[in-house]
Amino acid sequence: MKKFKVIVSDYDGTLVNDKKEITPKTLKAVNDFIARGGIFVVCTGRMTTGIDHYLLNYDLKCLLASYNGGELVDLNSKKVLYSYSIPTTISYELFKKFEELNIYGHCYDKGTFVSKRGDPRLDFYQKMQGTEPIIVDKVSDYIIKNGVKSVKLLAFDDKEKLDANYLDIKNSFPTLEVVRSNDEQIDINLKGVSKGNALSFIAKELGVEVSEILAVGDAGNDLSMLKSAGFSVAMGNAYKEIKEVCNAVTLDNNSDGIKKLIEDYCI
Repeated sequence: MKKFKVIVSDYDGTLVNDKKEITPKTLKAVNDFIARGGIFVVCTGRMTTGIDHYLLNYDLKCLLASYNGGELVDLNSKKVLYSYSIPTTISYELFKKFEELNIYGHCYDKGTFVSKRGDPRLDFYQKMQGTEPIIVDKVSDYIIKNGVKSVKLLAFDDKEKLDANYLDIKNSFPTLEVVRSNDEQIDINLKGVSKGNALSFIAKELGVEVSEILAVGDAGNDLSMLKSAGFSVAMGNAYKEIKEVCNAVTLDNNSDGIKKLIEDYCI
C-alpha cells in the first residue's frame, strides 16, 4: 500500500501515553520518520502555550495545530501561520450561559487560560497545561472587560451535567463549532474551525493534497480530522465510534501505537 510522508497526530491519548510522556521508542520512531523526509504535525485541542514547551523539550521538529486546529504554529520559526478567534460578544454570551448552568469552563488569553477561582478542576488543568492561569470571579466579566478574542472556549465539568446541557449549548450558538471531546469536556471554536478543516490548511501550507495525509487520533474532537484524511488510524485506546470510521487501528498509546503505525504505513 501507499507509504505516507505526512502524519497529523493528536496529542493526548495518542502521541503521549497515560503518563503524558512520549516514550523513547515512539520519539525515536518519529525522529527517524522526519530524518527520512517525513513531516510530523501535532493537532490538539490544547492551547499553543500549553503544549509547545513539551514538544520543544523533546526537540520535535514539527508543526503545531493547537485549539483543535484553530491556530497553526511552526515550532522551529515560532511563526503563527494562521489563527481564527471567536468574537468577544459571542464568548461573553456563552460564558453567561455557562454561569447560569453552573458549568465550569475556560477561555484563553495572553498565552494562558482564564478560570473561575475555587473549582477543584483548576489545579488539574493547570498541571496538565504547565502554565500559570488568570484567576477571576466571573469569566464572562473578564471577557467583556478585556475584549478577549479566544481561539477556543472550553466547558469542563461532570459528565451528567454536560450530558444534560450539550444540545442546548450547541443549538443556542449556531455560529460556533461545539464538539464533545470527551465525557467531561466540550470544545468550542468558531464555526468551520475543526481538526478536519485544519488538514486543508496544513496541506496548503505543505504543498500537498489532503489525500496524502495520514491522521491518527482517539477521541471525539479527532473525528472530523480522521474523516478528512487520506488515511485514518485509530489508536487501540480510541472510542468505539472512532475505530468504526478509521481505515486501520494501531496499538494503544501505552504500547507505542505511533511507532507501530509509522512502521506499517509511513516512509
